[in-house]
Amino acid sequence: MKPNFIIAGAPKSATSWLVNALKRHPDTYLPRSELHFFNIKENYARGFDWYCGKFDPGKGRRAIGEKTPNYMWITPAPHKSRFGTHLPDIHKAIHRLLPDVKLIFVLRDPVDRLVSAFNHYRRSGQFSPYWDLEDVVFGRKAHLGDKYGLIDMGLYAKHLEAYYQLFDRSRLKVIITETDIKGAADKTLMEICRFLDIDPGHPEMNPGKEVNPFDPIRVSQAYLNYLNPFPNVKSLKRGARFASKILRGPPLEKYVPDEGVLKRIAGIYAEPNQKLFSLIDRQDVDWR
Repeated sequence: MKPNFIIAGAPKSATSWLVNALKRHPDTYLPRSELHFFNIKENYARGFDWYCGKFDPGKGRRAIGEKTPNYMWITPAPHKSRFGTHLPDIHKAIHRLLPDVKLIFVLRDPVDRLVSAFNHYRRSGQFSPYWDLEDVVFGRKAHLGDKYGLIDMGLYAKHLEAYYQLFDRSRLKVIITETDIKGAADKTLMEICRFLDIDPGHPEMNPGKEVNPFDPIRVSQAYLNYLNPFPNVKSLKRGARFASKILRGPPLEKYVPDEGVLKRIAGIYAEPNQKLFSLIDRQDVDWR
């Protein structure tokens, strides 16, 4: 069964909140986890039938879809990511296999999105918990920031333009986290229901709270994640006795960058943000 909608971006912008809301609607179905089919070579090689099979439990629902925020990240060449080999031209693959699909993009202030992503990578092991944001964005570790799209994922206009060139505007829905979710969640959910052609009369959809908030772990655990970000069960058991001795240090606090660093990052996004606002015809967004 083919999906008829995809939440395609952006990472760390409240896409999980939207999924949680849509799952409360009786006319929708979404798989439990992100599928990463169009953006990861190893998954794409499993074939379109494998992908469509993930939606079979939703038979009979009006809105059947998935959420993989990394679909928005249009990269020029294949490269290794935490999930596998990240593919370029994701938008073209989606259009070729699902030409009539509806696409939803949730966009957050790109500076805040970048900081949130940096904290996520420190926690999950892509970055060391001892690294500094300025070094990863502007310094000697900037190549690692580039690998995970810290700056590039926030260049929303560039990525969305690629989708706008292939899909009709009527099939694209762009939501601004600060304005449309934090400022008018119920109204926005009704608009999304209409966009998906399902009954908008379900106000109980609104989860009313943040999904996937920052969950502190100990610095020592974060550093173990960095040394071995994808451990298997056997290695976990083998290292359990060692880990139990060292996982007693201080908690990993959320990283708060210096205001000067935030201003430098905001400068990168100033012009691209204006291009975005023109592209999506929104002038009511107050990003830094």
